[in-house]
Amino acid sequence: GEQGYVYSFESDSNISAILTKNIESNNLNQRCSTQNYFISNISNDTMKIIDDIFNQNNNKIKLIKIDTDGSDYNCLLGAEKLIHRDMPIIIIEMSENAHKIYRKLCSLGYKYYYDQYYNSINLEEFPINLIASFQPLTTL
Repeated sequence: GEQGYVYSFESDSNISAILTKNIESNNLNQRCSTQNYFISNISNDTMKIIDDIFNQNNNKIKLIKIDTDGSDYNCLLGAEKLIHRDMPIIIIEMSENAHKIYRKLCSLGYKYYYDQYYNSINLEEFPINLIASFQPLTTL
């Protein structure tokens, strides 16, 4: 929305630099930011935990998109406090650990699952990108 803000995290320094340049070129500095970190459930010089980053941030997070090329489950683990606090819609890549990701989302209270076209999914086969919500998307 008009008052929204996009927080972006990119682990590849070259892509992060391009993203930063695009934000500046499009005069989106007041609405977007990017940081050059790998997001996980461990924190060190190059890796950060979402819960640590947003610990002091009181802005409600309405949507989280996780696409970390294989460490999506660990990223989800590192965002549990934020998820409990804000109950955002989550879009997550399901290429690895699909069943673990699904079980974690269920344990966090997510009840509605969709593919990238907003179709309800068959839980026998997970789509590449899963959308999870606490309530039906038609009511949001």
